[in-house]
Amino acid sequence: TVNTAVFPSQKVSREYWAEINWNIGFATLTYLPAYRTWQQHDNSLQTANFIASGVPLVQNMFTPVDQFQTHEFRIASNAESSLHWLAGAFYYDNKLNNTNFNALTPSSGAQVPLSSTSDQKHTQNIGYFAEATYSPISTLRLTAGIRYDDTSVTASESYFTDAWAFCGTALQFSLGPTAGSCTGV
Repeated sequence: TVNTAVFPSQKVSREYWAEINWNIGFATLTYLPAYRTWQQHDNSLQTANFIASGVPLVQNMFTPVDQFQTHEFRIASNAESSLHWLAGAFYYDNKLNNTNFNALTPSSGAQVPLSSTSDQKHTQNIGYFAEATYSPISTLRLTAGIRYDDTSVTASESYFTDAWAFCGTALQFSLGPTAGSCTGV
């Protein structure tokens, strides 16, 4: 049995979407918007004795921004003719920022950063589509369509690790820097 402390965590997700249809006689216009956000702030004790260092390792996972929005516009034929058609456009936008922070926490309570990763990502897409179905007789249907997409992804990451984090722990001489480099830190 392993007993660990309870650390606060929070995850929040919100989603909104709609479908709006407008019959204009020969066709129906449709608009489909959607918006979603997700946030995370988790703290956890990973281990009370991190790789035999004598100190606990805590982790903080923070996602202040993870949101996307989509917009789709369509126009589609209403006629009961042998030709049915559909055309439209789709837009997607996603922004994501998150951080993962790990620290040693000796009995003094002061956190000693061990590593940190921070990611930022922005994804955008726009697409256009069209489709037509022709039924010359009730038992035969011919469908043709086309779609064009343009996607852009911008991403960056920063990573930090502290080579001197083990100074003053049981692992100072085996995993961390040399004993001489820990003096004066």
